[in-house]
Amino acid sequence: MLRRKGFILTAALICAAILLLLWGQPWFVFQVALPSTAASTISVDGSIVASALSGLSLATFAVIAVLSISSGVFAIVLTALLVVIAIGALTTTISAFPDPLTAALPIFTKLTGLLSAEGIRSYVQSVAMTPAIFLALFVCLVLLLISIFGLWNVRRWGSRRSAKYERRNVRTEASSSADSEPDTISSWDDLSTGIDPTTR
Repeated sequence: MLRRKGFILTAALICAAILLLLWGQPWFVFQVALPSTAASTISVDGSIVASALSGLSLATFAVIAVLSISSGVFAIVLTALLVVIAIGALTTTISAFPDPLTAALPIFTKLTGLLSAEGIRSYVQSVAMTPAIFLALFVCLVLLLISIFGLWNVRRWGSRRSAKYERRNVRTEASSSADSEPDTISSWDDLSTGIDPTTR
């Protein structure tokens, strides 16, 4: 079970690292004809259209770090939190698909000064999605499946450290009980020489 726990945490950690890397990559490429710039294409990164993804990735790192040394009810709560984070990352990524222009509105507002997507839409000729956004969607799905699998198995995770200390405590108790048992031979010898064994 410890190996399964290690696999789940490592896989979730890798997914979070990949998401953080993809967050800084271009997700959309717009073909535009803006009066404020001579550029015909504008690349919009995931940091613009899915700004919350970096925070969710960092939260995944933090949860995994604490979960690696946790067990019992605390581990169940953390694994459930990991599922919530994965759902949030998936929702954030999916929200960029229906309307890329609205998702990328901050960068167009900076270039044109227009606050409405409808006012900017006439300047946009076409939009293309890069492989990064599809890869981010896939990684979010993998992270969600891993988190659900971890929540399903978290009750079976044991703590090697606690088991070691439990064995040590058992040995200590056994040795203590052995020391506390009266030595009948010594007591008989003391009694035969006139010494009260109860005063020892």
